[in-house]
Amino acid sequence: QSLAREAFREGAPLPLARAQARAGARLFVALQLYEDALILMADAGLSMMDSPQAVSWRAEALEGTGQFRAALAQLEAGLSMFPDAGALRFARARLQVRLNHLDEARDDFLALLQRSGENADLLLALALIHLDQNRLEEAATYLDRLEALGERPALAAFHRGEVSARQGALGAALAHWDRVPQGREYGRMLRRAAYWLGASDDPGALLRFADAQFARYPEARE
Repeated sequence: QSLAREAFREGAPLPLARAQARAGARLFVALQLYEDALILMADAGLSMMDSPQAVSWRAEALEGTGQFRAALAQLEAGLSMFPDAGALRFARARLQVRLNHLDEARDDFLALLQRSGENADLLLALALIHLDQNRLEEAATYLDRLEALGERPALAAFHRGEVSARQGALGAALAHWDRVPQGREYGRMLRRAAYWLGASDDPGALLRFADAQFARYPEARE
């Protein structure tokens, strides 16, 4: 930060000073030093609107300092100038999810999916948005498409089981969850399965499920 500021304040040619400040701001964003990045952009008078990458750097810095509305405005302005910038559209969709603007996020993810073809990140994002909105049939469709790609199998099985459980098909949910391997999603699956089985009308269901998991992973008994 000091080198870029010194170059800008001590009489370096303006294009050089701004280039140094821009490079410093980019580095601070990469290091997640977001406040420093914004200070440097402001000191050098950088709008960060000259390329999709620059737009995204400033938007990330704004989001990283909790200025979500300003970050969204930066992305909106950037997309008005670079409407084909897929990275900006993805960033806006992700931020819309964070702001709970799920319809707007869905529209962006759909536009990206139509442009890119089947993509695991986009299919999963759309599935989770529809799951959050309790639009279960649509969520299941996106998860089935994700499963057909052969990517993110643990996530696809975990969320597919959640869809089935919400639809009242507990047997189908358990069949999906039985494909979740040990790892992060396995722990989440156990908690969701315990919730749904504990709320079911079958008092022995949870115990049978536990026995089945011990049969899958005997070391879990220790």
